[in-house]
Order: sequence, then structure tokens, then C-alpha cells
Amino acid sequence: MMKIDWRALALCAAGALLFLAASSGAPIPARAAGGALPAEASQAMQYGVAAAKQQEWQVAIKYFAKAREAAPYAPKVLFNLALAYNNAGNRELVAIAWFRAYLAAAPGAANAEQVRARIIALKIKVEADAAKLIAKAHEAAGQIDLDALHQNSSGQHALVYIALAEAMIGDFSAATATAERISDANSRLDAYSSIAKKQAEAGDIAGAGATLARIPDDYIYGKWYRYLDIAEAQGRAGDIDGAHHSIALAIAGARGDAEAANEKIARVEAGIGHAGHALATAANIADDHARSEAYSSIAIALAHTGDSAAAMNAAERTGFYADMYNAYMFIAIDAVEAGDIARAEQTAALIPDDRGKAVVYRYIALARARAGDSGAARRAIALVEATDSKVSLGGEPTIAEINLYIANGDIRYREINDLAGSAQYWRDDMYLQDVPGYVRSLAGEEPREVIVMLALAAEKRAEILKGL
Repeated sequence: MMKIDWRALALCAAGALLFLAASSGAPIPARAAGGALPAEASQAMQYGVAAAKQQEWQVAIKYFAKAREAAPYAPKVLFNLALAYNNAGNRELVAIAWFRAYLAAAPGAANAEQVRARIIALKIKVEADAAKLIAKAHEAAGQIDLDALHQNSSGQHALVYIALAEAMIGDFSAATATAERISDANSRLDAYSSIAKKQAEAGDIAGAGATLARIPDDYIYGKWYRYLDIAEAQGRAGDIDGAHHSIALAIAGARGDAEAANEKIARVEAGIGHAGHALATAANIADDHARSEAYSSIAIALAHTGDSAAAMNAAERTGFYADMYNAYMFIAIDAVEAGDIARAEQTAALIPDDRGKAVVYRYIALARARAGDSGAARRAIALVEATDSKVSLGGEPTIAEINLYIANGDIRYREINDLAGSAQYWRDDMYLQDVPGYVRSLAGEEPREVIVMLALAAEKRAEILKGL
């Protein structure tokens, strides 16, 4: 396999100005294989390639972005945009988003493995930048008396932010050590609680338990709640006995807050597939509205586990129609995602609210379109339009998106659109600028705020990486 020089362009014959095809690390010309582009996109691509040839990457980005406006799902456009951001420097997250969009548009591309390798290298750079920002935050904190760090404009001890950033990148020993240095007791306990949550999410159950042991049982924000985080992590890992033990600790710790705790405990019990325990816990909730909401949450959690019968049983126990129909909607959506369209349609029929029906029909239409059954997809769209075609609860497929699948097949439009949105957001996010420039931008800020801003920038990078 040829080695890619990701910082340079590879030219073919002198004077021809033809760039290597997608198997290389060079831009793909507008006339390359993969389908003709609209005239506007083709012209913008030509300008972008010309700018890339001169290594004018910001100009290249401008023209490739213009090409994408006219051809938003064209693999060659997405690849060139990713490559330009990659070569521009200090835009690693944006480059990752566009490279992933390219792979979503062309999963079988000849250079797919090379692109994946490049994504890994870019992730390492982002992780290293997060570590540098944390080091800068510690350096800034070392120049201030610990007592002076007690409170910043948000009311938290500045070292809490550093500890959270360290926990986010998975350096739990450093996070705990930082938390130990926090002079304010409440801030220190807040840090321990957040660190324990991150440890549980990372699957470090023993570490999460050890961190929780540092927190007294009467912690004002509820130590018991973190035991539920641990239980959820144990459930995901298949340790059902361990999850039950953690739930028992949560129940014991929530005695003074049992009413508020029961709904959360019931949801976790349902999430690990123990419908009977969850229903029994919800039955202990005295408030009618809270109990109804708990049954709805249980139904949704059980639907996620694939136990549709138990989910329907829980939904029918809700005391208010809005909770019942909300549960039916999510049960139906889970049925669609499990491939059981018939069950989804049966469940949708139980929803009297047109808006709820429309949401389910959108998912059914998308599933039909992705399966290549355009006729069934169009019939589902007609049902959407017959109910409430304008409804949007956020996240469900649009009619335009479904029609793209009907017309062109399954090339993961949703993923491409989501990645494009992320790329544009990350490009403009002040926390995600290049590290030296970001540090310079903080000159003149109040010292405690500098520490917080550095830590937040590190934490944000680490949080995004976890989702990639």
C-alpha cells in the first residue's frame, strides 16, 4: 500500500495538473469517477483543486465548501473538503468530521483504510492537545494561592474544572489527585461525584466505587445517584448481580429522598431487563403524576432492551394518557429499529394524537426507503402527511431525507448531515481553536477564569472524542 504524504499534493505528468484519485491523499478532480457533479459544484471544485495545488488551504476550503452546497453527498467533494481541513492545520476535529462523512458516503472507497488510519492520527493529536491544555491549566493554577482558586464567576472552585477535564480524558488518578487539592469541601465532593460518574461510564466500576467511598452518605447532591450510574454501567457489561448490589446501595442511600429516587431507580432496573423490580419500585411512588411518568420511563427503557411485551405492560399502567401515548411512540420507534414494522404499525395505531403517529410513520417510511421498498416508503409518507406532516420532536427523519433514500438508495444521509453540522459547529467554537492561539486569546483575563477556560477547552475536546 502506498504511503500518503498528507501535507503535500501529488501531481501526475508535468503540465497536466491532474491530481491522484481517491486512493491517494491528494484532492479528487471534479471530473473523477463517482458520478457527474452539478455545474456549480464542478466549477467550485476546479477552483478548490487549483487552490490546493498552490497549498492555499483556506481558499481551497472556501471553494470545496461551495461545491458541497451544490452536491452535499458527493464523496469526492466530502473527501476534498476533509483533505483541505487536514492540511490547513489546527482543525483536526473538523477534518475528522469530513473524513467520516466521506466514508459514510463511500464506505467501499479504495482509500477507506487509509482514511481511517488518518482519522486515528487526528484523534491522537486532539487528545494530545487536551493534555497540553490541562498542563497549561495546572501551570496557571500553580501561580495562584489555593484559597484564591475557591470561586470563579460560576461559583465553583477552579480546580474542579481541571479535575473534570482529567476525568474526561480518562486520567482518573490525576483527576482524583487534583480533587484532593481542592480546599473547599463542597467543591471537592462535587469533583469526586463527577469523577465517579466518568469512571462508571468508562467501565471502571472498582474505581468509581473507591471514589464514591470518599463522599459521606449525607452528601447534599445525593451520593445514591452515583450508585445508579454504576448500576447502569454494570448492566451494560452484563454484570446483573453487581447492578442489583449497586441499586441496593442507591436505595439505602436515598431513604431521605425516596420519592425522588424511586423513578430513577425504576428506570435503571428496567434498563437491565428486570421489569418486575422496576414495576414494584414505581408502585411505591405516592404522587400520581410522578408514578405515571415512572411507568412511561420504564416502558421506554424496556423497549430499548427488546422486551416489547413488558414495555406495553408498563405503558398500560400509566395513569395519564399523555404518558401512555409517549411510551407507545417510543415503543413503536424501537420496533421499527428492530425491523418489526408490523408491530410498529400496530403500536402506532394506539396513539390517538396525530403528531405522535406522524413521528412513528416517519421512522417507518425511512426504514422502508432504506430497505429499497420505495412503494411502502411513499405510502408511509402519505400517512405522515395525512396526520401532521410538519411535526418535529427533534431527531426524527424529515420527508426530504426520506425522499433522498427513495431516490438514491441507502448512503447514510443522516450520518452525513449530522457530521456536516458538527463540522460547522466545531469550526466556529472558540474552545476548539488551535492551542497556542487559544492560550494567547486568554491574555489579560482574570487568573481564575484563565484556569477554567483552559480546562473547559480540554474537557470539550475529550468529550467530542468520546463520541467519535
